[in-house]
Amino acid sequence: MYTPVVREIMPTLTGIQELWETLARDDPMWAVLTWPKKRGRWEPDEFFATGADEIRCVMNRIRRLQLDVPRRTALDFGCGVGRITQALAFHFERVWGLDISPTMVEEAERHNRFRRSCTYSVNCESDLRCFKSGSFDFVYSCITLQHLEQELALSYIREFVRLLSTHGLAVFQVPSHENATFRSVAKRHIPSALRPEHPSGGNGCDESDPATRIPMHCLPKPIVERTVLAAGGTIAACERDRCAGRQWTSYRYYVSKPRTRRPFTRSL
Repeated sequence: MYTPVVREIMPTLTGIQELWETLARDDPMWAVLTWPKKRGRWEPDEFFATGADEIRCVMNRIRRLQLDVPRRTALDFGCGVGRITQALAFHFERVWGLDISPTMVEEAERHNRFRRSCTYSVNCESDLRCFKSGSFDFVYSCITLQHLEQELALSYIREFVRLLSTHGLAVFQVPSHENATFRSVAKRHIPSALRPEHPSGGNGCDESDPATRIPMHCLPKPIVERTVLAAGGTIAACERDRCAGRQWTSYRYYVSKPRTRRPFTRSL
């Protein structure tokens, strides 16, 4: 029986939900893909095509890694408006999209082209107790864990492993550390009052723009590896990626759940 571990992180989740609700009400597609020239200009067909391209590349990579994944059920964690969820519907029989923002989920439902196979839900818990263990053949999360504090992100990674079916696969991305740039060094060693001011005011961000308050967090690679192994998963592959931008060293993890061996008993 699954027993969730209770932690004092609900205030953090409340703050995260408030931020993403603000972003979703302002410009939901741009909040997901904050490409500078696309603020207020994303066309739905173009936006969802980026998800189809991303999942096509992921599935091709899985084949090249010779990882055989069942194609029954999939989970898109941090689904936003369903950019990836819709793409997964081409590859799996049933797909669930999960997000912390009710407004994002409402937008995802509005753009849902696969109503018989795609289901969207809001999750405000620090775990994924809404699903039974072994519920999914495929779990995917990209550019989501990087916005969560370390303990919360690790909680969800443990849940990804729990939710995997036998021979299932979880693919998720998270930055390991921030690269040594002038900006990162200054942030650590120069008092905020002494940093050069940005034209928008303050110290490099416009506080009236909620997009500038999106947090970025790291999970060092050794910590991710230990967490996966402790949860009963196996890291089938780990690769560098560029999802977090040049400022961060980011990795994409391919995590499988090996078949549980039955204890050997000698017949008499």
